[in-house]
Amino acid sequence: MNKETQTAKEIIKKISSGGFIFHLDKKSSAVSVLLIKHTNGEVWIPKGKLESEESQIDAAYREIKEEVGIEYDQLRYIDLCATDSYSYDIDEKQVMHKDLYINVFSVETKLTPHPTDWHDLDSVDWYPYSNALDIIAFNKLELKKAYEIFMKSIHQVNRLVDIALEKTSADISKLPCAKNITCVYLYGSIYKKIHKIDTFDTDMTIVIKDEKIDISPLFLYLQKYFENIDFHLYTNKEINNDLSFYTREFVLEYVTKGLCVYGNNKILIDQYHNVTREQYVKSIFIRSVEYLQLVRAVYYSNKYTNDYKLRYIKKYATRLARCIILIKGYSTWDELEIMTPNQIIKMLSDRKHISSEFKKDVMDLELPLEYYFKLFCEIGGNLHKTRPQLEEKS
Repeated sequence: MNKETQTAKEIIKKISSGGFIFHLDKKSSAVSVLLIKHTNGEVWIPKGKLESEESQIDAAYREIKEEVGIEYDQLRYIDLCATDSYSYDIDEKQVMHKDLYINVFSVETKLTPHPTDWHDLDSVDWYPYSNALDIIAFNKLELKKAYEIFMKSIHQVNRLVDIALEKTSADISKLPCAKNITCVYLYGSIYKKIHKIDTFDTDMTIVIKDEKIDISPLFLYLQKYFENIDFHLYTNKEINNDLSFYTREFVLEYVTKGLCVYGNNKILIDQYHNVTREQYVKSIFIRSVEYLQLVRAVYYSNKYTNDYKLRYIKKYATRLARCIILIKGYSTWDELEIMTPNQIIKMLSDRKHISSEFKKDVMDLELPLEYYFKLFCEIGGNLHKTRPQLEEKS
């Protein structure tokens, strides 16, 4: 009995990357997605094969530029949406296996597409999201997921909290200025994954070795993941010679309790460990006085709405209360970090620093603006009681 011999087909592997590009019309709230129509009639995302030693994100940026004409600095990367794998026969002897990375991008302006490579392309157009679902050739589920990721990102002030630290560090290490970067530190609300409702910024400290070396590529990279970077840039020499921070001891703790997303943070940790208790408390006192001025300026200004003032005063009342607690030694920074605003206010109230007229759950209530300003002033009044103690220790 003769057996038929079957020859295994050769598998050719190809890895591609591309992405959905969204635009939100801020007046109408309409969402559009940029898609390509191929000469065979299929509508698809801009995508293409990875080149040698190219990351999938870099490949997506390059393919988007080639196929729709949108430049690197015009795109904002949001997240990886999905990966897709599929195979098909090339001929009787070969099978093509493709792995595709599908990313999500957005643009601020609805740019006019101008492809540099028209090979197999018929047209490039913006489609309303609902229409795109009807006409896209494949991966409708991925389009729905990409849309959800995009809509979620609109309400997020910062998106790096959802991106792996390892990826961020690896990407920065590839920049031409990487050797000049000592560390990049993320701290404040973004690190704690709290999306600010009244200010749209990202607190960041960057330490470099030589200020004469251009680090523009670093900021170009960071701006793709952060909105409105509020950064401080220092050299190693400035840090080591006490020429860096205003209210230095306070800021050193604030920063070193954050997240080092790149480099070696030893330079900041060492400086923080050298801080004495007296230096620390005086630094907090000076910062507290600054809070008094900030809140008064906002409260009496006619530039801001009452809603903005309310949120602002609530935030700084909590910050000022934290400072009083730290100066008095009632609690540590780490303990305060896990406490809610109400718990912080309650601690001051229990210690008789706030009169009983203020409710202990005050931060969860919607009371008149004047009530919260009065609360802030009462907390601030404790600074007058702490100053003599500081002078005695000097």
